[in-house]
Order: sequence, then C-alpha cells, then structure tokens
Amino acid sequence: MPRPVQRVAPLRLSSSRPAQLQSSFLAPVAGLKGLCASFAQMVLGAAQQLARSRTGLLVECNNKKGLGCTLRGTRRKRARVSGFRARMATVGGRKVLAARRKKGRKALVPASVPKRKM
Repeated sequence: MPRPVQRVAPLRLSSSRPAQLQSSFLAPVAGLKGLCASFAQMVLGAAQQLARSRTGLLVECNNKKGLGCTLRGTRRKRARVSGFRARMATVGGRKVLAARRKKGRKALVPASVPKRKM
C-alpha cells in the first residue's frame, strides 16, 4: 500500500532583506537610523567575511596511518632499512658492503635479493 505524499509549499524569503545572516540582533536595529544601525552592519559584515574565509578550510581529526602487517615485517621495510641503497647512503653501510665483498659473499645485501616462490 503506497504511503500518502504530503506536499509542502516552497520556502519564500522576504524581499525586504537579502538572504544573508539572519539574526535577532539585526531585527531591532534595522529600524534605527544612525550609529547603531551602521555599527550593526559593520559587525555582521565582518562576521560574514570571517565565515566566508573559513569555508575552504578542511580539518581532519584523528587521521592516523594504518597499522599494516604487525605480525611480521615486510620486504619493503627490510629493503629500506638494510637494502643496498640504504647501505650505500652511509659511511658505516659502505664499510659493511666492503667487508662482505672482501669475505666473498655471494649476496652482498640479502635484503635486496627477492625471495623465490616454491
């Protein structure tokens, strides 16, 4: 059984005041002439400019990096820490490579050698 549909008339804005910041502060002051009315417009205009300037700001709270694989390490992490390029980047790493070359190691840097699937 279809539900009855209610028709609602569209909301009309009053043409006397533009559709800006609606406030109870504006209503009593609008009829006054002089300093109070100009002061109210100045304050409300500044508030509108501040609101307009903040619309482009996006704040992401609690934005954390994903945990990833916590049970074991990853090949990417191992290569970053003890790969060939990481060894060549520091003086101590270059000494490690020289010592492994001198000893005759087949794989200078085991972290850079990809594992073979069985």
